[in-house]
Amino acid sequence: MRNAARTLIGMTAAIFLLSGATSSLAQEAKGDAVEPEFDPYCMDDYARDLCDPEWWGRIVESFGIESAEAAQASGWRGVRVFTVDGYSRDMPMVSVLYTEVSQYGSPLNPRLDVRGARDGDGPAPSLSREAWFGILDETTRIAELATAAPVRQPVGGDRTLPGADDDEMIFCLHAWVSVTEILNDQGVVRRVRNACGDDPLFDAGYELSGQALRGFPVCNHLDPANYRNESAQLDRCLVLEGDDQIAAAEVLNLLDGPIFDEASSIAAYAAPGIRIAGTSGETSLSGVLGLDDARVVRIYTASVRAVGPDVRARGIVHRYGDKEGNDFVADVQQVWRKIDGAWRLVEFSLGPWEPM
Repeated sequence: MRNAARTLIGMTAAIFLLSGATSSLAQEAKGDAVEPEFDPYCMDDYARDLCDPEWWGRIVESFGIESAEAAQASGWRGVRVFTVDGYSRDMPMVSVLYTEVSQYGSPLNPRLDVRGARDGDGPAPSLSREAWFGILDETTRIAELATAAPVRQPVGGDRTLPGADDDEMIFCLHAWVSVTEILNDQGVVRRVRNACGDDPLFDAGYELSGQALRGFPVCNHLDPANYRNESAQLDRCLVLEGDDQIAAAEVLNLLDGPIFDEASSIAAYAAPGIRIAGTSGETSLSGVLGLDDARVVRIYTASVRAVGPDVRARGIVHRYGDKEGNDFVADVQQVWRKIDGAWRLVEFSLGPWEPM
């Protein structure tokens, strides 16, 4: 799990340099403007400054929640952990908060909340339930680690490789980042950590998603083989909707599975008499998707809702590279129905193609 957060995936401008070197993004003049130096202690992969109050305020607002300072002033106590993946995508926030304690100091009404960032103007997707002793113990440990930790992450951990010279430089690319907020009687403690090196606070916050995943049975109907880690599995669980979310999870297992890396795989699941609609007027899946010219076409699913006997999936189709090298996207809606014990695609509707 730890290694998953630190896997190197391609190149990026946001490079964390360990071994005491200066930032990889040195100041660069652009006309009269000067790019600020990249700060590996505060910035994620796309250089969002998580230590800057304005930047951080916008990110917190995107989750549809109040700031930690406002929540603390209202009487909330506990832990909030925000996780950012290696491409600056905000993963689900996990929090365990409470407002009352017993005479022995134990929380009386702790709540576990998992919340995703909003998509446009809609509400933030969320899961909520009472917290249990095990996850309370984990957040207590996180609070102790954060309170004792320095404000800035120390350089350390994996600074050298076996047999490496002392001055050898190590690159950590696409690092995951966490922001841990502790709401206590004294105020708010906030710590930013990344996956470069060994940091117990980052590790504890990263593993909190796995603890939270156990608390929502429907999320465990998603096949973990389809996801990089528990945070990604939680993120996909947030797209499940409707009364029968287990049915929705079964369809999402197909759509997120390896056989659906390319849209051509979906044809094997078409039911006899499938209804196909698209602006091109084509009447086959390969025709409406434009698969005949061998371009790569992929389907990305944004929501999966169980409605009666059906499961309705909504998302986009991405068609990569025409003869001029242009990419196109289109909205897509699918209807899946269980036929003879197996999920089959009974309706497929594609909107107009638009250039990226």
